[in-house]
Formats: sequence, C-alpha cells, structure tokens
Amino acid sequence: MGVLSRHSETFRGLFNTSRPADVDAELKVDGCPVIPVQDSAHDFKHLLHVLYDGLDTYLEPGKPIEFGILAALVRLSYNYQLDRIFAITLGLMKVVFTDDFQAWRARENKTEGTTRVKIKDKNAIEAFNLLRTCGQPELLPVALYICCGLETRVLLRGVERADGSLEKLRDSDLERCLAARDVLELQNAALNRSVFDFADPARQACLAPSTCPVTLHNIGHMAGLGTKSETEARRVFHRILAETPMSVVVCSSCASFVTSGLTMFYENLWRDLPRILDLPVPTWLPAA
Repeated sequence: MGVLSRHSETFRGLFNTSRPADVDAELKVDGCPVIPVQDSAHDFKHLLHVLYDGLDTYLEPGKPIEFGILAALVRLSYNYQLDRIFAITLGLMKVVFTDDFQAWRARENKTEGTTRVKIKDKNAIEAFNLLRTCGQPELLPVALYICCGLETRVLLRGVERADGSLEKLRDSDLERCLAARDVLELQNAALNRSVFDFADPARQACLAPSTCPVTLHNIGHMAGLGTKSETEARRVFHRILAETPMSVVVCSSCASFVTSGLTMFYENLWRDLPRILDLPVPTWLPAA
C-alpha cells in the first residue's frame, strides 16, 4: 500500500478502483494511469511533503508556519479525510481564529502574526471561506471580525492566495462585514470618547486634574484619534497604555476607570460578536 492510500481512505478508494470515471484511459505517465485532481500544485506539494516527511518539518519550535502553507494543509487534509493532519493544522488555525475569549483578547491589541502562525490580517478572507467549508461555525466570528478591519478596496477586490488564485468573500458575507463595521465603529467611538469624559458620574474624581487630561489627550493624538478608524485608534491607544504601567501614566482613579471600561468593552463585544456579524453560533460562550 502506498503512502497516500495508507493515510487517506479517499485516496485508497481512488487507487482501488480499476478505472475511476474521471480517468482518461489514454493519459499515462510511465505506463501508469493518471487521476486528475482539482487542487493547486502549491497545495498538493505541501500535502505530499507532510505525508512523506512528516508534519514536524513545518512545526519547528520557534518558527511560525506560513499561513499559505497552513491553509493548504487544512484544505487538503479536510478534502482527503486526513484526520490527524486536519486536527493538528486546524488547531493551529484556532490560535488566530479562536472561539476562546481570553485568547482573542490577548491578540486583539497585538500587531499581525503570532508566535505559531505567520499571518497578515488580509488572510482572514481566505480563512473565513476555508473555515466555513470545513464546517467550523464557531471560528467564523473572529475571522469575519478581522475582515471588518480591512480596507474596503481589499474586501471588494479580494486577496491572492499562496497558490496565486483569488479569494473573495461571498456577496452576503461582504454585506455582513460592512454592516458590522459600522456598528463596531460606533461602539469603539463611544469607548474612545469615554476616556476623556471627566464629567462622567461613574468616574471617580481625577487625582491629578492638571496632568491626566493632557496626558490622555496626547496619547489619543499619538494613537490617531480623529485620523484613523475608531477601531484602529482604540487598539493603538490601549497598546500604548499597555507598554507602560497605567499608574505611571495617569492617576489611580483614571487608571481604574480606563481599565474597567476597556474590560467591559471587550466582554460585551465578545458576547455580542456573533449577533453583530449576523453569524449565529449556538455554542458561543460569553467571556469567562
């Protein structure tokens, strides 16, 4: 039994058939019949590499796997029922497109990529389509949420996959994305403005009224408030604050207000994400 047949029932079925319906009797290589497949050469190359050399060749410690390779392995292992490879590669996909609140929040204010997957935000388009094909509805909200942060021209034109083909959202998913983006912008705008609302009755009196407002406004300017999207400005604003202990930047009263406001924002956004994106997920768990 060959390597492909040993790992996959799908391949085993193809090779055990005397003459599959889609085999051209005249098409042969070295006297052997050729079975055509619809997969790209790029994807199949990486699948064969894993089957012959092992998945560990792509999972070296400290070396993140390229998203294009990961997507190829998820796609073909699902198509050809390579269960072990599918489980491992899907697990890596879930590092980014997660259904876990804590994992999502940890990545939310970080720049693109992780320690395990080398990925750009635009790859979320391919990931969303792939995860839907593979029947992973619980991973779709975060994938489409990341799509909401892409430029409109990228959403409309699509992105090129590693194999050179074009990947775009369906029209219905594009509509979901654009509608959700408007809602997310309003929510982020409300959070951003609350930071500077010193008259909020829920806010304890500032202990350094001569410095805290100036400091927060300067950080807001650095974050791009008023020039970037509200969502991106919020991410940068809180990324700056995270780089320095909050108590060093502002007084304890303002630090508590900003921190608690951000925590509540994240928890509410996570809870409502499937509804905002019009992607119902019955198994969706609230923030824990």
